[in-house]
Amino acid sequence: MKLYEIDEALLGLVDPETGEIMDIEAFNELSMARDAKLEGIALWVKELTAEETALAAEEKAFRTRKEAAKRKRESLTGYLREMLGGESFKTNRVAIRYQRNPPHVALANEGDVIDWCRTHGREDLLRVTTEANRAKIMGAIKSGDVIEGAEIVQDTRMVIQ
Repeated sequence: MKLYEIDEALLGLVDPETGEIMDIEAFNELSMARDAKLEGIALWVKELTAEETALAAEEKAFRTRKEAAKRKRESLTGYLREMLGGESFKTNRVAIRYQRNPPHVALANEGDVIDWCRTHGREDLLRVTTEANRAKIMGAIKSGDVIEGAEIVQDTRMVIQ
């Protein structure tokens, strides 16, 4: 029996006019079944929470290993580049050659470039993004400002231990 079916059956055992329970034994059995279902769902949530935590730890460990491998690869690639000095290298198992990458823009100091674009009327070269700063909006509302479309909300969360 599903949880909502148990709730419906429990309601069916209560006299709507007097509120009296018509079959105490059936009511107690359904109540126990409901408690067992609720406990089972809560235990499943706990199990999924533990699994999520374990997976997050694994993800962090893999990310750390990945970053270490990337740093090592970059270090060894730089070492090879320095040792070869632009010279190609080839054996039966490996070949090193150089090819040109597509041209790209390198910015020595992004702030200076932005300033130059603004002072020379070239805002078309800038990407503009706008995003609501929720922390500042909260402070403004708390200090008495009325901001259309924004409100402070106090949510609750269920804690299963």
